[in-house]
Amino acid sequence: MNLGQRLLVYLSPRGGLVLLAGWRSLDWLAEVPATEEGLQRFSSLLAQHSRLPVTLIVDSVDEDYRLETLPHVLGRARQELLVRKLRQIFRNAPYSAAIQQGRASEGRRDDRYLMVSLTDSEWLQPWVAEIRRQNIPFAGMTLMSLAAENVLKRLKISAPHVLLASRQSAGLRLSYFQQGRLRFSRLTRTDNAGNANLNIADEVSKTQLYLSSQRIFPREARLTVALLDLSRTLQSAQASLGADPQFETRLLDADEIGRRLGIPAALMVNAPEVVYLAALEPHFENLAPATLSKSFRLHQIKWGLFAAGSAALVSGAAMAGWNWLQVRANTSQMQQIEASIRQSETLYRETLKQLPNVPLSAESLSRLVETAGRIEAANHTPRRAYEVLSNVLDRHPDILLDKLSWDSSGLSTGGTTSPAESLVLDARIWPFNGNYRDAKDKINHFMQDLRAQSGASEVVLRSEPVNTASSSTLSGTTLQNAQLAEARFSMGLTLRSAQP
Repeated sequence: MNLGQRLLVYLSPRGGLVLLAGWRSLDWLAEVPATEEGLQRFSSLLAQHSRLPVTLIVDSVDEDYRLETLPHVLGRARQELLVRKLRQIFRNAPYSAAIQQGRASEGRRDDRYLMVSLTDSEWLQPWVAEIRRQNIPFAGMTLMSLAAENVLKRLKISAPHVLLASRQSAGLRLSYFQQGRLRFSRLTRTDNAGNANLNIADEVSKTQLYLSSQRIFPREARLTVALLDLSRTLQSAQASLGADPQFETRLLDADEIGRRLGIPAALMVNAPEVVYLAALEPHFENLAPATLSKSFRLHQIKWGLFAAGSAALVSGAAMAGWNWLQVRANTSQMQQIEASIRQSETLYRETLKQLPNVPLSAESLSRLVETAGRIEAANHTPRRAYEVLSNVLDRHPDILLDKLSWDSSGLSTGGTTSPAESLVLDARIWPFNGNYRDAKDKINHFMQDLRAQSGASEVVLRSEPVNTASSSTLSGTTLQNAQLAEARFSMGLTLRSAQP
């Protein structure tokens, strides 16, 4: 079953018809006259479509419309205000509604409401009772005039004052719209077929006078009359109204209406009510009391749960499909890896076959491994020592290196020799201005930086620029043009071997 399907039932005191509405489709089911036989046919149709919600569209002369202005309130206070106002106006009418139509532009900006009611509903009770007896989801009841507001939108008639006129099986329906919102509607019978066109023009004039007297329609405004001419019999009515400067007439035939509403023209000619049924939106102004809509709310909850379960099922299936694709991709990748391993093993066995057959004992292999380890351990380079010295020299640009020697005799893989390597460097202070105290400070700072390096074990100053021992002899010159002596020095650096 399509979740968007529903039964649309048009009812008047003379009978009605039943249509099956789907997503952008409308199918004829049956005509049900206001007789016992028609009620039985209606009951049979409900039994055949017991899972579909039912919407009633009523067309009756017993309709009342009131324009009211109420204070702007919200929430529960607004609901209580509307219920009290409806009871005050329509007494105990079971089918009524308050339709908000904007707010006033001045003063307190009160809310504007159109109070609508079906004042006589005795003829409707057998149809509603049959729906309740079969526990069919009852979406609600609305009036033909309220559905006419959607007809006006779908036909794209945007004049400020419009009177929509159409003839159904129940009679002539005249609905007045101001800025696209319903203000008044009435149903009159046109039983005299020979005088039908003149009656329509006369009824339009009467309706215009009534609206002006009630100050609903401005006297100086011009009324646009839209005639829904489904049977092509309203040309003379258009000519009669067009002769009056107070009216602007617009005639719409079945082909144009069918094209804009998306329904066959033949269906509208046989049943003019289809125009309003096709334009009815799923969300409409419901006049039925809330007690009659309990079954529909349960229906919505049930299908909501069904839709949620379906969505979960679809998402679960999608996730399962994605997991299956991932497993398939992983399986394919594993097969490729296994094929690569088998190919490598085959290549390895072929390589082994090509190697010479040299029998070696386990003891010989053990000695071979030990010898290789000693050779690898003895393969030392001065890289680490040079890196330590370079890091320090970068921070002392005034120390110029003249000679560098590296000794790794302290490094060994066993025995008692302490694992260490040493550097001996000869350097000088450059440029040197003859200040030996300053040179001495620079050398001391240089040695402190070396000691702070990771792995530095010992830093020894082997020679200084000036021998400060008491047993040494000082020599020099006081001539101004004599060249300054060089501040040369030598030191040794010992590094512990890096731990593996």
